[in-house]
Order: sequence, then structure tokens, then C-alpha cells
Amino acid sequence: MLRIARNLWPALALLSAPMVSADEIINDDLIVQGSACFGTACEDGEDFQFDTLKLKAPEPRLLIQDTSAGAFPTHDWALGSRGDGSGVNSYFYLEDAVAGVPVLSLYRDGSITLGATAAREAGAISVGSPGNERRIAHVADATVDHDAVNQRQFEAFKTATLATIDDQTAAMTASLTTLSERINALNTRANELAARLQALEESRPAIVYRP
Repeated sequence: MLRIARNLWPALALLSAPMVSADEIINDDLIVQGSACFGTACEDGEDFQFDTLKLKAPEPRLLIQDTSAGAFPTHDWALGSRGDGSGVNSYFYLEDAVAGVPVLSLYRDGSITLGATAAREAGAISVGSPGNERRIAHVADATVDHDAVNQRQFEAFKTATLATIDDQTAAMTASLTTLSERINALNTRANELAARLQALEESRPAIVYRP
């Protein structure tokens, strides 16, 4: 019995030794026929419901690091979520990991920023900021009341509006010309009438009153 106990000491020593965490490298394809959770907040018995892949941690972040070599382009990107602790300003982002700036941010209140220089506007889609305005290209024609018009539609509207104004101006000018002609005709007739009255006054014989 003592001999058996002595033989168990090495095994017991291994079992009682502190566990040392180490990186695990899998030099083959890895297939998980189920769900997976990554992050410091993952728990034993994690409830996945219908999720296939879960990132669970304070402000989780996924880095896409391109290690292409030679003439191939390489750039790193990251995506994740951030917040201020209140949950009001929580947002999802796509980030240029090399420059360290977000190029797309989606906020809980519906705000969206597109581009590294875009400033957030509550409840709006922003593509720039004061002094860093940017164009929106290839915008389709507006079809309903709340659609934004594009430059072509605006130019067509401006051309049609100016043409209408020109037509109205021409019609008003013609009316003023006609009115001016009528006023001149009335003035001529008034002058003729005054001349006749003057002639009648001059041709009337003088009347002498005798006491």
C-alpha cells in the first residue's frame, strides 16, 4: 500500500501544480459545428440563442490585420462598439486601424457619420464638418416629397423657373408698354382739348357792359 502511494506522488504533484495558460496554435482548418464566444465576459454555459459568433467584452473590438507582402496593398481595419456608460451615445464603428480614426459610425439615436472628418449631428447623416464639407455623388433623382434633389434636377428647376420669370417679365413689359401708349394717347387728347378751349376763348367776341 505504501508502495502504491509513493507511485502516486508524481501524478498528484502534476495535478496540484498551478495551471499555466499558453497560446494554442492550430496548424489546420478549424471547424466548430456550433456557436462560439470570444471575450473576457464569456461564461461557462453561455446562452447563444440564435447567435453563431459572439464577441462579449467591455467595448468589444475586432481587428482585421492585412499581412500581405510585396506589391500587394496592405491596410488594417477594425470594427467594434463603444459607449460613454450611459448607453445614450453607444455606437458601432468601422475604423481605419492604421490612422486610428473611424470611417463609419452608427449611433443609437439614428445618427450616422461617414468619413474620418465627419462630425456627428443628432438624428442626421453627416459626411463632413464645417470646413471639411464633401460631395455626395451618383444621387438618383428625387421621386417623393422628402427626397433630396440632385444637381441635375436643381439646374432643370432653375432653368424652368428663370424661363417662367422671363416670360412673366416680357408679358409685364408688354402690358406696361400698352399702358404707356394709352397714357400718351390720353395726354395728347387732353392737350388737343385744351388747345380747342383756348381757341374758343380767344375767338369769343368781347362783351361791353354799359351802365
